[in-house]
Amino acid sequence: MEKIKGITYVPVLNGSLLNCALRDDLMINGKRLTFYTNDGLFRYKKSLINPFHHQKVFEQIKKRNLIDDDIILADSGGLQEITLNEIRYSPEEIFQWQQKFSNIAFSVDALPFITPKDGTNRPGSFGGWKFDKTNFLDYARKGKVNIEVTKKYRDKVKYPNFCFYGIIQGRKYSEYLQWYDILRDDEYLDGYCCKAPNINPMTLAETCIFAILNIGKPIHFLGIGNISRAIVLYYAQRYFKQPITYDSSSYDIGTQFRSWLHPMMINRKLRLVSEKNLGEDSEVCNKDDIMFVEDLSRYCDCIACKAMAGMTGKMIEDNDPKLGSLISLHNLILNIKINNYVQDIMKNDVKQRCGNGAPLTNKVREFVLYNFKPDTANKIFNAFDMIDLAMTKGHDFALKKYKEELQVNKDAGDQKGIFDF
Repeated sequence: MEKIKGITYVPVLNGSLLNCALRDDLMINGKRLTFYTNDGLFRYKKSLINPFHHQKVFEQIKKRNLIDDDIILADSGGLQEITLNEIRYSPEEIFQWQQKFSNIAFSVDALPFITPKDGTNRPGSFGGWKFDKTNFLDYARKGKVNIEVTKKYRDKVKYPNFCFYGIIQGRKYSEYLQWYDILRDDEYLDGYCCKAPNINPMTLAETCIFAILNIGKPIHFLGIGNISRAIVLYYAQRYFKQPITYDSSSYDIGTQFRSWLHPMMINRKLRLVSEKNLGEDSEVCNKDDIMFVEDLSRYCDCIACKAMAGMTGKMIEDNDPKLGSLISLHNLILNIKINNYVQDIMKNDVKQRCGNGAPLTNKVREFVLYNFKPDTANKIFNAFDMIDLAMTKGHDFALKKYKEELQVNKDAGDQKGIFDF
């Protein structure tokens, strides 16, 4: 197994890409429509599995020896217990499964939110969630208990390379610090997980500032999503001394919505679905994205699009079960390429600026201004500046300067959901 260093992108395993590993009837030219199996159409050796949903499927995949030396991260399923209102496994049972099947695992956390009691919770829905400010630290203590009960099952002889991370919850720097003070156990825990409270790049910058100034062990950032937030991590890499991982499931909009990310226009997409297979209107974010394509390889030469060469139109019309997986693979490949480029321009930026506080290099500014709308670009630039200010003038100065833009720090009773601006 290769070692993790720098910043590592970790795709979440779910949907058809996970199930395709066990479908011998959905192969193309002897290759599975996966990225994590040895015989996958594309190969990327890092992934995150959720034992709450996918325990049995993943065990079957391992039993068939389809995965060998990959880096496997395992979530705890704490979020799914809330959204599905179902407790399937105890923290001890989850830990034992994680230790056996993964390399890096996350503790079972208690999410500090009051959720609807009328049965409206469902996967992907966070409407009506309210931050439980009054009992916030009680959730942290519950998370600490969930970690403590795993200690008797830790087997460093049988699983010497297994790492266990504690999850830090909160909405802002002070709350992260309170939770961390309760959870912290550097002798037992091998790292920590952090999560920004919404999709605003500014709040992720605040989370990075906390992590840089307080945590010395490896860190995983949960649910980063698209490049508008990942770019903040890549910028912050200049201050991190430890390995950083982050997960995202955004590539899998191919499986969910047949959404194909445009390789020539970042943050733009085509929706490859016929009218008869469209489904409910609620699935469509923008009907203008729908486009009929005969051959995707005319626009993209990635291995997934090449596999669809000449067949794309028919696959769209037939709603071919392979189509979603191939689009998701294309999206994943594109994300990896974009991440690689962003990493390189950030490294170049560090070399050119030499820590003297000079403005961003042209290539970093060019990427942000070209690929994002002005409002998002401004948030990204402010996120960069806030991180720099925290390192030079202290976190209090930096957070005070941008307090109006850190919307999540307002009273949580105003929030519609935990991921809203």
